[in-house]
Amino acid sequence: MFGRKPKYDLVIAGSGSGALTAAIAAHDAGLKPIILEKSDRIGGGTAYSGGVVWAPCNHMMQRKRIVDSVEQAMQYLALASAGRGDEVLQQRYVENVGRIIAQVEQWTGIKWIIWPGQPDYYPDLPGACQDGRAILQHPLAAHEVLEAAEQRLPGMQVVRLTPHMDLVPGFQTANRPARESWVAGRAIIGGLWKAVLERGIEYHVSTSVCGLLVEHNRVVGIRFERKDGSSGELRASRGVLLNTGGFDWNDTMARRHLPGPKTWPQTPPSNTGDGHALAAGLGAAVALMDKAVLHPAIHIPGEEHDGKPLYRMFNAELSKPHSVLVNNKGHRFVSETAYFAVSDSWNQVDPRYRTYTNVPSYLIVDSQYRRKYGLPGVHPGAPMPNWMPHANTLADLAGLLGVDALGLENEIAIFNRDCDSGVDTRFDRGASAYERFWGDADHDGQNPTMGSLAEPPFFAVQVHPSHAGTRGGVLTSPNAEVLRMDGSVIEGLFACGNTAANLLFGAGYGSGSAVGSSMVFGYLAAEFMARR
Repeated sequence: MFGRKPKYDLVIAGSGSGALTAAIAAHDAGLKPIILEKSDRIGGGTAYSGGVVWAPCNHMMQRKRIVDSVEQAMQYLALASAGRGDEVLQQRYVENVGRIIAQVEQWTGIKWIIWPGQPDYYPDLPGACQDGRAILQHPLAAHEVLEAAEQRLPGMQVVRLTPHMDLVPGFQTANRPARESWVAGRAIIGGLWKAVLERGIEYHVSTSVCGLLVEHNRVVGIRFERKDGSSGELRASRGVLLNTGGFDWNDTMARRHLPGPKTWPQTPPSNTGDGHALAAGLGAAVALMDKAVLHPAIHIPGEEHDGKPLYRMFNAELSKPHSVLVNNKGHRFVSETAYFAVSDSWNQVDPRYRTYTNVPSYLIVDSQYRRKYGLPGVHPGAPMPNWMPHANTLADLAGLLGVDALGLENEIAIFNRDCDSGVDTRFDRGASAYERFWGDADHDGQNPTMGSLAEPPFFAVQVHPSHAGTRGGVLTSPNAEVLRMDGSVIEGLFACGNTAANLLFGAGYGSGSAVGSSMVFGYLAAEFMARR
């Protein structure tokens, strides 16, 4: 498989954005890397993601004269991370992300663009930016570059598809199904994978890293197993990089570490905490094991990916007018327009019965919502599917859901009155710039996120606690070296992405921090190994 005595400088476990960035950087620095991917597809959680990178002080901001600085970004991170970030890693990220995304642009031939008008998640914090830090691959450029690459590079077919884009507005306009298109996170992976193939970097799918080789207290290689039953060892002269994702689909680890109700992962089912286990076996320290990238999600019965139930991200849909999110008492419990606040609210416990107060929860919408924004998986004019309850009155809809009817009617009566003024007296819905960004700019009302529920029939969609990856992982140095509890380095072992603790945002969150930190620290790891 690998020849009689293969020699590599860097062995990379996993194939997310950090792994591919590291492989390219190592190759271009004169090293010989190899990529080993457990599943039969390349891309990991990045390929499933929305494809945003959080990049303060980026070159597009400079061109557009959007004011930003390292000091401003650090001030924001200090507050957004709520005391659980790492200032040294934050500084390292902020100072390097700009040059690294510019390098990725050169490698891939695909330009980054600013997501217009997208503010930081906590726009009222000092140091926040109201526009410019959220970037993504230019969709038209990605299609042009990567569709051409498919014609000359057969290996492009191994990139993981992205089912989460199927129902997201705006991704159905390509000349192929959304999940097969070069959009969002799949565009990032596609560009990086093109660069990997062009360089002839060796890779193997369906190959798990199942052990680490250690000599004289230094990691010098790995043991691998393939799905066909074969196994062996590979040595790495400079190091081993773990980019195997989180422990999303490891039920034992999830029950042990994640608080709150059961959450359903939106990531590839191959993310089972392999890198965490490998590093723990050598005494690696961990942090943020109680954190995940929590998201609301829906599940359409029968939908699967890799043989597991598919839970689709369901964020922007909660922010549109003519909708509310309620629990089984019929009560709203949060501002629906900040999805991370929705997710946090699912952890609330009834102290008497030890049940989660806001689970299950349901998005209630009326016919105005259906006419303007559609319903997930339901084409206009199509009959309503059995899995989506609907009724001509709120009381009847409540009966179908097992929700308190009087509570629901009273809650929506309050909400409808608030819609007249555009001020949500219960939860301040749409109060921040971030929340208003996700509303309907064309809505005829005082608040782009608020509109009455007044036109029957009414519809309900169950919204499930879900996540786009765990955030807890091993502690790492500014060069992505894995650390022990005493702060010492496990020589030869590196980690990035969701295998490493995301201490950039700590207890807070910002879209693009997972993909961004994976790329940045994957690059820095390769750069460090090349210098040694």
